Amino acid sequence: MRTADGRDLVVLITPMFVLDFITTTSGSKTYTVPTGKTLKVMTGTSRYATDGAGTSQAPIVAINGNTLTWSNASTTRNIIVYAG
Repeated sequence: MRTADGRDLVVLITPMFVLDFITTTSGSKTYTVPTGKTLKVMTGTSRYATDGAGTSQAPIVAINGNTLTWSNASTTRNIIVYAG
């Protein structure tokens, strides 16, 4: 089922569960994910998040089952972990 502008209605109303907001540089963590959902992430990079060369680089993430491993995160390069 789709909306008048072509968006999937089921996707629009399916709930997601925010599990974490990561700002630590690197790490690994295993999550308990609700039945029927999968672990997903959104990454954000502020325009003020630059390395020593003055360039901005997004966090690097890998998901293996319910375990997330990440690097290059910070308060301006954060990772939102969710189940959807």
